[in-house]
Amino acid sequence: MEARRDLAAATAAPAVGAVEDRTVAGPEGAPPIPVRVYHPPGEPARPPGEASTTGRAGPPGCRV
Repeated sequence: MEARRDLAAATAAPAVGAVEDRTVAGPEGAPPIPVRVYHPPGEPARPPGEASTTGRAGPPGCRV
């Protein structure tokens, strides 16, 4: 039982401040693709296309 508690604590989900459901354009003729955007606590949601306050447009190692 203790191992399960330790595993749950080690894999706890990060805190989320806001969740935003959006859609992005799919291939021509296809319906829009639903996406969910998670914002960290204390960080206001940004309009689509606005750069991150950290200067990154994507996750570490991602080339945009």
